[in-house]
Formats: sequence, structure tokens, C-alpha cells
Amino acid sequence: MRFIALEKAHRLVDGYRSVVSVEGRNLLLFQQDNQIHIIDNSCPHAGAKLDKATIENGVLRCPWHGICFDVQTGNGLVHDMQLIKFPVCHQGADIGILLD
Repeated sequence: MRFIALEKAHRLVDGYRSVVSVEGRNLLLFQQDNQIHIIDNSCPHAGAKLDKATIENGVLRCPWHGICFDVQTGNGLVHDMQLIKFPVCHQGADIGILLD
């Protein structure tokens, strides 16, 4: 496994969002309610870019069709859909992901 740094930890505050490209895949790194999340930046329903989604009370709402997801679990709240989530890794002052 290798660590891919995405951002410096000191830059993350609630409301932070950044789209990052990792090996051809667009990911969304964001912080909400003091929790850091990394998800695929594409809604599993129709592919909307989730960096434009609203996030309120732990719920991410897709900007195209309003489909809602629990940011902690990635589960769809009404529809049987799942966000693609990645474990957040810390290495020194960096936040990132581990890849094979």
C-alpha cells in the first residue's frame, strides 16, 4: 500500500472542499462537522459532480436530482444507492488515501 497525500491537515476546516485527481479518478475531499471525508466526486445515480452538492446536518444532497446521502456511511437516505467512500489516512501533516 502507498500513501497519496491530498492536502495538509492544517488547511482543513468545516466547509472545506477540494476536488483532487488520483490516478485518473476525481475525488472530493471535504470536512463537515469536524469530520474529514473522501468520496468519489460523482453521484451514483446520474453522475452529477458532488463538489456542488449541499451538505447540511450530515446529509449530502446531489445538485441534480436532490438524492440525499448520509455523509458518515455513504448510504442513500431514500434510494438504494451508495456513495463510493475512501478511508481517510493521516501521515505526518498530510491527509490522504492508501492505494494498492
